[in-house]
Amino acid sequence: MSFSTFQELGYGSAHSQLLIEAHRLASHALNRHPHNHEHSSRLATTIMNFCDRGIKDPGVLSTLAVNRERALERKQEKDIRTAKRRIKEQKRRSRATGRSDDLLCQE
Repeated sequence: MSFSTFQELGYGSAHSQLLIEAHRLASHALNRHPHNHEHSSRLATTIMNFCDRGIKDPGVLSTLAVNRERALERKQEKDIRTAKRRIKEQKRRSRATGRSDDLLCQE
């Protein structure tokens, strides 16, 4: 996020600089481009939420945000694996019973 974006959201100049630095550090730790990554806004929102709770150190903010992002990534990966496993199981059952694959959308 840009400096002006943080100011538009009601953060003052000092807070905006703090948020930008924390976002830059977190993006670097995640090997992401700070502006062009699909989850850069989510990362910024996480940093703002922690800042709003009173954490003002950019290093601490970035560490907390990185940990949360990694946890979200692990959960998404797990959800994808679970969905693939369910689809595979449904296909196996439909072949065994002779049912159509259009039952995959049910459940």
